[in-house]
Amino acid sequence: SHLVDPSVELLLIPSQDSDSQTLSCSGSGFDPQIKWLPELQISSSSTKGAITMSADGRVAVTSRLQVPRSDWQSGNVFTCEVSDKSLNTAVNKSISVCSGNPTTLNIMTPASSQIAEVYVHGPPLQQLQSKEKALMNITCLLVGHNLKDFSISWKVDNREYFGHNIHQQQPKSHSNGTETMQSFFGVSAEDWHAYKQVSCEGKHQCSNKELKEKTTDPWFLSSCVCQDPLPPTVKIIQPTASEMSVSDIFTVVCQVSGFSPSNILVYWEENGKELPSSRYVNGPVGADGRFSIRSHLRLSLIDFLPGVVFTCKVTHASFTKLLNLSRPGKTSSIHPMFSRR
Repeated sequence: SHLVDPSVELLLIPSQDSDSQTLSCSGSGFDPQIKWLPELQISSSSTKGAITMSADGRVAVTSRLQVPRSDWQSGNVFTCEVSDKSLNTAVNKSISVCSGNPTTLNIMTPASSQIAEVYVHGPPLQQLQSKEKALMNITCLLVGHNLKDFSISWKVDNREYFGHNIHQQQPKSHSNGTETMQSFFGVSAEDWHAYKQVSCEGKHQCSNKELKEKTTDPWFLSSCVCQDPLPPTVKIIQPTASEMSVSDIFTVVCQVSGFSPSNILVYWEENGKELPSSRYVNGPVGADGRFSIRSHLRLSLIDFLPGVVFTCKVTHASFTKLLNLSRPGKTSSIHPMFSRR
């Protein structure tokens, strides 16, 4: 019989145009009509191509559709429908950035690009030490490729949070070919100190798999700290008498070592009053399974008068250590101050 149902082919046309994506639909039948769906969105941007007829009387028609690249990248589905009035039948095929090319089943967004590493970090220790009922800043970091196709969401005790105190940055490219994207969530101090579970989820628009990372205990600040905190050893290194005789300015070092996790707070006090951070320099936290840091306090002989006590104060996990230094240069014993919050 010559009464054969219409057929349809739908292709993605490679394009250098950064603003749009071109789709091509071919249909055949005895009286084929091409229609793009959804009609409201795309009716004005389609163009019809040549009409040809084969020896058996079947007619072939083509139509191209210019799709704004933003619509394409956001995962919208576009459908080409070919109908044949003489048979009162219609066939269609659909395409999207996630579905791939329907004729070859090539996946346009391979599974490997739908995966990213997710890291979450709790509030800085300065916030945890604060008595203010402020928001606690939690950071979620995604590392992967083409992160513009990912979304980040937050949950508190497994309930998705929608609020004004979430800020997401644009992806940043790095020289090694990866991208990073950060989202910042200000969770209430009340929720945080009630040990509610805060989780960050990254999701690719073409994936039904969520990439999750969680933080629960306010003191366990990296994405997963599964062991008890290791307390630091604190030592003050003083200048020698000969070093102090050469110059009126000298440096005292507070050496903190052997702790884990890496989040730590080191600062100096003079007679019980906290010194401004401009008076001392904290080096980077070093890593070798355990962590270490050195804090350098610059003093003059005028600062270091008899009776003046300088204190290196170290806060890590659930306890604080103080180490005092006073002239003629002897350190007092360490006084642990336990203050589980």
